[in-house]
Amino acid sequence: MTNLIMEDLERRMGELRRGLLGGDLGDLRGVRIPAVDLVDEGREFVLTAELPGVEKRNLEIEVADAGIRILAKTAKEVEVRAKGWIRHERSGASYERFVALPQRVDPGAAKATLENGVLSVKIPKKDANEARVAKLKIE
Repeated sequence: MTNLIMEDLERRMGELRRGLLGGDLGDLRGVRIPAVDLVDEGREFVLTAELPGVEKRNLEIEVADAGIRILAKTAKEVEVRAKGWIRHERSGASYERFVALPQRVDPGAAKATLENGVLSVKIPKKDANEARVAKLKIE
């Protein structure tokens, strides 16, 4: 968990540097930071993230007591053939984000859906002091 917190801190410092210096250095590295919303719905947190072009098989979500980590990749190949020439292009992107949660949650009860490039994760809150990490299966 300490690694996740440190990675989030480093990521936030990078966001601050990009804001001060202008431009998006994240895209230069090939790693994008998805836009997320975290809403407290009373008994659960609901996190939504924009992940355009990502398919379920290329998405990994980890929920721990104190936060959620999203890792995703996209890949696209286009080939055009015409008389005397071929154009073959490849593109791809990686997304990575850690979001700290303001209260302990129940990682094993979290549920995730991905629809039209929008990830939605419902994470029930809990009061227990038990620490757990769970990988989620996307429905």
